[in-house]
Amino acid sequence: MPSANLLAMQTAINRIAPVGGFPAVALDGGMGPATAAGTWAALGWVATGKCNGSRCVPASFRVPASTLISQLVSDSGAIDQTAIMQHDTEIAQLLNGAASAVGIGMGAPPMIATGGGGFPATPVTPINFGPKTAGFAMNLQNTWKGMATWQKVGVGIGVFAGFLFIRKQLKQRTSVGA
Repeated sequence: MPSANLLAMQTAINRIAPVGGFPAVALDGGMGPATAAGTWAALGWVATGKCNGSRCVPASFRVPASTLISQLVSDSGAIDQTAIMQHDTEIAQLLNGAASAVGIGMGAPPMIATGGGGFPATPVTPINFGPKTAGFAMNLQNTWKGMATWQKVGVGIGVFAGFLFIRKQLKQRTSVGA
């Protein structure tokens, strides 16, 4: 059974597709590789602040689009279709808001694809965007975990020596100023 939320998201994707330069998706209310690729392309268009004529996507849409993109990529770097379905309403609202902000009209009312539906089958190759980049704290934690014990001891000694040096400098400043 087609999902109304996915249908709304597909309609929002197709609203941006002609301006964004990527293919429209079938309006069938279902999740598949074409919808995943269309979602990725539309969010990428918004996140990079593309323009429609002289009107460019404002930061108020770019930042949330970038956040969504990071949530839609699995650890292996592939587009996570389940994550897209979990955020379909949020994605549709974001894409429609960005489209309105740059002056992209609503276009024709959506035509629901039904058994054959007249939509040409377009082969879509899966996209792999490489491994997901973790934040600074996660990279630091993984680096620490990968260090040998002697390296951890060396880092500890270095941090302690730095602490003593800074403490000495602060003491000298406060004793000079007294």
